[in-house]
Amino acid sequence: MHPTARPDLRLRPASSADRERLFAWRNDLVSRANSRSSDPLDASEHAAWFERTLAASDRMIFIAEVADAESPVGMVRADAAAEGGSPWTLSWIIAPEHRGRGLLAPMLARALETTRAPARAIIRRGNEASERGAARVGFTLVRTEDGFGEWTFEPGTPA
Repeated sequence: MHPTARPDLRLRPASSADRERLFAWRNDLVSRANSRSSDPLDASEHAAWFERTLAASDRMIFIAEVADAESPVGMVRADAAAEGGSPWTLSWIIAPEHRGRGLLAPMLARALETTRAPARAIIRRGNEASERGAARVGFTLVRTEDGFGEWTFEPGTPA
């Protein structure tokens, strides 16, 4: 188990029942400010994207839950990379009501245990919570461009 993992945090595959929750999380002002696209999402476009995503073989969405929370605490998405890149690109959201509780690093640790492969993440520069959480689980900043940092993770790298 990764040193930042929490035994009470688990990831489960997203289901159709999570669609509205993820729509609300992604349209949250803080989430939008830290995303590659800060525009609000359209509900019908999100619904179509979400159903396609659930059926896709090259993308996984996990919902993070902890024992002491009444609702899910976050989401990690793993997108298969194009040929020649890191196998997975991870992106995430912590539910607005659960931010500041130190959940990101344990959530990423669980996702990395699931993918068991090199990964990358694109993080908006200045998003200190995501940069700190990624670094805690062993991601390394490799380059910056257009206000974003590319971070990479290699399994077996000490955090």
